[in-house]
Amino acid sequence: MAYYFPEGSKFYFSKTFAAAKTATGISNANPAVATSTGHGYVDGDEILLISGWEDATDTVYRVDQLTADTFEIEGLNTTNPNFYPAGSGVGTAQKVGTWVEIPQVLGIS
Repeated sequence: MAYYFPEGSKFYFSKTFAAAKTATGISNANPAVATSTGHGYVDGDEILLISGWEDATDTVYRVDQLTADTFEIEGLNTTNPNFYPAGSGVGTAQKVGTWVEIPQVLGIS
């Protein structure tokens, strides 16, 4: 199997993460709203989401703080209950601390 990336593609990996915050619930909405008591996130923070939903785990999202205990997960549409069963989206969120750019990819292995 061969992998190809468009010319000029940039790759980043996270160098640091903040402590994980528990998401006690994630709504079936567009965008999804997470409940996490005292999460501390502000608009534009990037988080690594680990959830019970296969299609929304191990993915980085931006957040939009709603209250001290809730935040929107920008770009995550969980309205389809076939992919996002109600009540099973609990998990954790970790704020991405820093990104490191990989300046040149010579091969995929």
